[in-house]
Amino acid sequence: MFISERTRSLGTENAFVVLAEVNKLIAQGKNIVNFCIGQPDFDTPRNIKEAAKKAIDEGRTGYTPSAGIPALREAIAQRFSQSRGVT
Repeated sequence: MFISERTRSLGTENAFVVLAEVNKLIAQGKNIVNFCIGQPDFDTPRNIKEAAKKAIDEGRTGYTPSAGIPALREAIAQRFSQSRGVT
């Protein structure tokens, strides 16, 4: 079915192309950290797992505000101020 000229120029999902190449390199014995398809190939660190569990237990399971979480924004701003001299 024809939708538009623009849709004709769309390619395939490149993430699967990259994943195939990564798997080929791993099969060849290359040391690869796989971040394909949004999935690192190592376990989530314990402190992050515990923070996620705590947030779920506290009922913080919905979307965050579109502007971000105020406390996190403040922490990032403080870190940037310290590391980059930006106020």
